[in-house]
Amino acid sequence: MNNFLTRAFGAFQLNAKERKIRIVTIVLGVFIILVTLRWQFLAQPLLFEFAFSDRIKETGVISDLSLITSLQRLVYFCVLELACVLGLTAVFFMLKWCVLTAKGHYTVEKPLRALQLGGFWLVLAMVYDTLLSPIVVAVLTWNDPQGMTIPTPYFQSYSLFLLAAGIGFLVLGWIFRLALEIQQENEGFV
Repeated sequence: MNNFLTRAFGAFQLNAKERKIRIVTIVLGVFIILVTLRWQFLAQPLLFEFAFSDRIKETGVISDLSLITSLQRLVYFCVLELACVLGLTAVFFMLKWCVLTAKGHYTVEKPLRALQLGGFWLVLAMVYDTLLSPIVVAVLTWNDPQGMTIPTPYFQSYSLFLLAAGIGFLVLGWIFRLALEIQQENEGFV
């Protein structure tokens, strides 16, 4: 039991600088995870109900005369679920980074790789989120008797925030991995 508590609360045995680094990275990681999960739940409201019922007409894209085929509904569902998968992959890697950092492994290969992968998947999810509205409009209006609606992309503030955070994590992970390689080369010379 005592060994478990020592491992779980090992941050109290670190020096002040290491404790600050660990706390800041954990808080930042948890914040990004929560914001990403918030994006997930805002981007996916009642997806099954919209995709596979008459509520799909509430999207505001489809004319009343338009017939929505089963293939359109399935593609609509898959397009939106891909955004969910990309976002959850980013959350997985950010969670992995937080756990490894909490254990004190913040200057080794594994957490830095998790940080970079989390940033990469976050950037990918946000770019896809930006392209999602034109894709959805095209999917929903390909059978429209009035012709396909011209899709226009739009940005949302949380998408831009998460895109910037993802780019920041990519760059930060790259810088730390480069510093780790330089440190390992220097230790090899000594």
